[in-house]
Amino acid sequence: MGIQQITNPNTLSSLAGVASPDSFTSPGAQWLQNVATDFYERFLDNEAEPLGYDSIVECATEIVPVYSHERWLVFVDLCAYSWDCDQVDRSSGGLEGDLTDQAGQVLSYIAEFLITALAAALEEDRAEPFTVVGSFDYVEDEN
Repeated sequence: MGIQQITNPNTLSSLAGVASPDSFTSPGAQWLQNVATDFYERFLDNEAEPLGYDSIVECATEIVPVYSHERWLVFVDLCAYSWDCDQVDRSSGGLEGDLTDQAGQVLSYIAEFLITALAAALEEDRAEPFTVVGSFDYVEDEN
């Protein structure tokens, strides 16, 4: 495709607005790379799936670790406890559930933020650029 794929964990952490992972093989680094890989496979390798708000949220939600131990390893490795949740406009209110659920919600927000940043970073490389519609919304240009 000729698109420069961003896979360096430190670059991905910077795009996501989180701390750099402890190492390139740490849980946070691997998770960030999984988010990026899922984004590239889902939206770049498969032109049939449009990149819109709902598909970004779906992708972000599915990539959050299911098991509590892994979720907390990723959360702590990326210092997600210091991530500013106020940058996400959620009409449903604040975080809900127990602390593990809340950690998952924060990781989902971080994944949304990273996916959106990756889409913006790739905008120049695509034949059909993305257009920003709102905070996390991207749709294909109609030109």
